[in-house]
Amino acid sequence: MIVTVLLGGHLRTEAKQGPQQRSVELPEGAAVHDLCLTVGLTEDRVKMVLVNGRGSPMGTLLSDGDRIGLFPPELAYNTFVSVSYRKETAEGRQSNPRDVVD
Repeated sequence: MIVTVLLGGHLRTEAKQGPQQRSVELPEGAAVHDLCLTVGLTEDRVKMVLVNGRGSPMGTLLSDGDRIGLFPPELAYNTFVSVSYRKETAEGRQSNPRDVVD
């Protein structure tokens, strides 16, 4: 299967050669921790994992086409706040449309 991984912060330079976002081939039944090993990262350097935009543990099984974001401890909190804020803002716009004034 092929997944897309996005590496945040210093993980870009700590991982094996490659761009910040890359496609990675994994065997069926692979989990996030297998992905980390494949790209050359140790689990202790990854503090936050997003699989298809949702927070996920290292043991999450991956599927073909998944998009995985890996973030180091120094970025995890800021990334969480940013993702949460954007989600709440988008949901707020959908549920509370502006009143139209004539």
